[in-house]
Amino acid sequence: MPAPASPAANVPAPPSAPPPTSRRSPRLLLWVALVVLLGVAQLLLVLLTLRHEQARAQERTDDLATAVQGEIRRRAQLMLQGLQGLQT
Repeated sequence: MPAPASPAANVPAPPSAPPPTSRRSPRLLLWVALVVLLGVAQLLLVLLTLRHEQARAQERTDDLATAVQGEIRRRAQLMLQGLQGLQT
């Protein structure tokens, strides 16, 4: 009569071992490269945003200076007209 099957015969084989380090290394290297490139892209985006905001602030300052200059010129002309009126 055949012997009963041992419990070890019913156990599935353990999963295969992880791939060797040489196969995992290129994938890990690609992930590291991706993260580094994303970090560089984010940094450049922040720098460009800061430069853009600085340029906009300079434009606002220039516009304000132009408006003030025009107002000073207008008032100076009015004062000159008043002084010319007093001379005659």
